[in-house]
Amino acid sequence: MNEIVCLRIKISGMVQGVGFRYQLKKTAVSLGLCGWVRNNADGSVTVLIQGNKDKVLDLVDWSRKGPPMSMVASVDITEKSIEHELTGFDIVFR
Repeated sequence: MNEIVCLRIKISGMVQGVGFRYQLKKTAVSLGLCGWVRNNADGSVTVLIQGNKDKVLDLVDWSRKGPPMSMVASVDITEKSIEHELTGFDIVFR
C-alpha cells in the first residue's frame, strides 16, 4: 500500500547560500514528491513535503546531509494532516 504522508521539516545549520533549496527541490521532484521549500530569517530552511511515505523518508534522510557545501546541524520533523493534495514543488521566496 502507498501510504501518503505530509511532513514539515525545519533544517538548521549552514543551509543558506549553498544551493540547499535548489538541490532539495531536484531531489524531491526526482522522488515524485510535492510541496515547497523556503529560507527562514533565522538562517534555517523549512520544507513542506507530501507524498509516498517511503519516498518522503528518503527525502528526510537526504535532508540530514544536504548538498556538499552545506553543514546540517539539526532536522526537526512535524507530521501534518493532509488538508488537500499538493501538486508540484516550489521554491518559495519571501
